[in-house]
Amino acid sequence: MTKLFQIMFVRELASRLPSPTPVVACTVQLGFCRSNLFRGLDGKWYARTFVSLASVLFSARTSEQGSRTLVHAAVGEDELAMHGRYLSSCQVTEEDDYIFTPEGKAFSGRLWTETIDALSKVDDRVPEIVKQYLRVD
Repeated sequence: MTKLFQIMFVRELASRLPSPTPVVACTVQLGFCRSNLFRGLDGKWYARTFVSLASVLFSARTSEQGSRTLVHAAVGEDELAMHGRYLSSCQVTEEDDYIFTPEGKAFSGRLWTETIDALSKVDDRVPEIVKQYLRVD
C-alpha cells in the first residue's frame, strides 16, 4: 500500500509543478536489495537467518544493482517520459489501474492535501513553499 501512496503523491506533485520545469518528479523502485541494513542484529540469530533466507528466496539484488534505477532517474535522458511516473529496473513501468479511476484520482487529491496539511503542522514554511513553487488547483 505504501508504494501506491508514493506513486499517487508523486503524480500529484508532478501535476502541480510549473510547465516547463527543470525538476523531474518520479517514483523509483529499487527492488529487494541485500545490504548491511541489518548489521545491528548481533545476537539475534533467528533474525539474521530470516533475512539471509529471504535474500536467497527472493533473489535479492546487490545494493549497487538496486541503485541503478535511482541513478537512471537522476541522469536519464528521457526526462519527460519519466516525469510523474513509476520506474523499476531503469524502465518506466505501468502504474496500477486504480490510480486512473475517478475514485483513485479523488484519493490522490485527498492524499496530497492531507500530506501537505500534516507537513504544514511540522514546518510552517510549507504552505508558502507550495504557494510559491507549485500550481494550486
